Amino acid sequence: MKIGIEAQRIFRRNKHGMEMVALELIRHLQVIDSVNDYVIFVSEDVDQTCLTETGNFKVKPLDSLPYPVWEQIQLPKAASREKLDILHCTANTAPLICEIPLVLTLHDVIYLEKTDFGGSVYQNFGNLYRRFIVPKITDKCEVIVTVSEYEKQRIAEELNIRENKIKVIYNAV
Repeated sequence: MKIGIEAQRIFRRNKHGMEMVALELIRHLQVIDSVNDYVIFVSEDVDQTCLTETGNFKVKPLDSLPYPVWEQIQLPKAASREKLDILHCTANTAPLICEIPLVLTLHDVIYLEKTDFGGSVYQNFGNLYRRFIVPKITDKCEVIVTVSEYEKQRIAEELNIRENKIKVIYNAV
C-alpha cells in the first residue's frame, strides 16, 4: 500500500501532544514496516532533524500556509498527486473534499463540549474550525482512531457515530 500521513506540525520547535503522537507513530512504523510505502506531509519549520527519510518513508514538505488552507486545499491536492491508497490525518481534522479513503485520529471532542471561548484568538479559531470540520468529516472516514475508551464513548455520543467505527489506540508513555 501507499499510505499518506498528515503530520503538518512535527517540524516545529516546541512540539505539543498531537505532534509527538504523530512523530512517534511515524518513527515506530519506520522500525516495523518495510513493506508499505509512506508519504509524510509536513510544513517546513525549524526542527527538520526530528525525522529522517528511509527507503519506504518519504517526507513531503508543503508550503507553510494557514492551517485551513494547508489542510483543505494543499493536502488533498498533494495526496492525490501521490496516488495514495489511504490518508491518515493525525490531528483531529481532515480535508472535507478528498478522493482518498481517510483514517482520522480524533484525540478528543472537548471543543464541542466547551463553549466559553476564553482562550487566545488562535485557540478560539482552532476550536471554531474543529467544530465546523469534525462533524462533517467523521462520516467520510473509514476509521476513527482515538486515545481511550472514555474518548471513544464521548466521540460516539457527541457525534452520533457507531462505536465499531472507532478504534482505541492508547498513547505510549
